[in-house]
Amino acid sequence: MAFHRELSQAVARLGRELQAAHPEFARFKFNADVRTYRKPPRDFSKHPQRIVTGFLINQQFLAMTNEQVVAQVAGWFPGYQPSQSIMTRPLHPSARKAIQAMVATAALPLTVRPSDTLSTLKKAIRAKGRAENAKAGILAIELAEGYVTINSRPYRIDPSRNDPSIRVDVGGNRRYLRCDVLQALLNMK
Repeated sequence: MAFHRELSQAVARLGRELQAAHPEFARFKFNADVRTYRKPPRDFSKHPQRIVTGFLINQQFLAMTNEQVVAQVAGWFPGYQPSQSIMTRPLHPSARKAIQAMVATAALPLTVRPSDTLSTLKKAIRAKGRAENAKAGILAIELAEGYVTINSRPYRIDPSRNDPSIRVDVGGNRRYLRCDVLQALLNMK
């Protein structure tokens, strides 16, 4: 805080000196609204490509929430805490171009638009994976603490119901599937 105060005082002093030396600046206001932030690490600009690579090759990484992804990114850059908004901020054109090239090499039919964010790309990659699994007739189900993941789409278990259930959209209608019924289906031989 002392740094901000010293900087504000220096700007105000320089403004007064400039106005005294040049009367034409008398009507100008010198605002010392200073914003400081920690400079990101050297390779931080490549974090979108690293995140999308994780989405493409690791189903567990793809299933993470945005908050968990940001925590993972913080682990890649010790001593630097990235903003939560890295997942919802539109991609820089150079990152968008690099990601489009990566997606093309992965043979994933996905177009990276200027308005895309890492979060929208995560959703699109999940959807493409589900579509590929549906075409192949693959049904992948994982039960984890608080979530059921079906074909890489996480469903939160609603513990507030009498029987813990997941909410599934069926033909535009919401239906609840009890977790004990799902468990029994999975255990059938």
